[in-house]
Amino acid sequence: TLEQNLTRQKWLDKALKIETVEGGMDLHFRSEQDAGGCLAYIKSHLPVNYKVSSQLISQNEKDNTCNVKTTHALIIPSICKDDLLLMHPKFCKQFGNCSPLLLCLKVTSQMYFLDPTTNRRIVITPTQFIGLEPYSDIYNFTHFGKTFTVLDN
Repeated sequence: TLEQNLTRQKWLDKALKIETVEGGMDLHFRSEQDAGGCLAYIKSHLPVNYKVSSQLISQNEKDNTCNVKTTHALIIPSICKDDLLLMHPKFCKQFGNCSPLLLCLKVTSQMYFLDPTTNRRIVITPTQFIGLEPYSDIYNFTHFGKTFTVLDN
């Protein structure tokens, strides 16, 4: 999971405050450099869309300095390997009339899907995917057991 990887790479040690919020978590860093490094690590391992906003906190005209609060808002799709998804018809048209039923093969900085009807692999960037939501998560592999029984005649 993301939290375990961030802990292993010592990014959570650099965070001043960690808050759990609905749908995610907030990480507060002391410096922009630490936040940027953590963001770069997450972007290299997960499909991420993000927005950056800055807010002026204080300004000293005598010293020509200012204190700025920078916020990086990350949007990470909640898709895992082996998830079975039912995609929106707009999505299917954009990717060459693929089947609306797709199997997620791999999630890195991009998402890799398999169209079971044509056996075609589809590679999707985070901006393509997030712009085309909603999708339906039909079968999430992590919610069910990993034991299968194959009945063959």
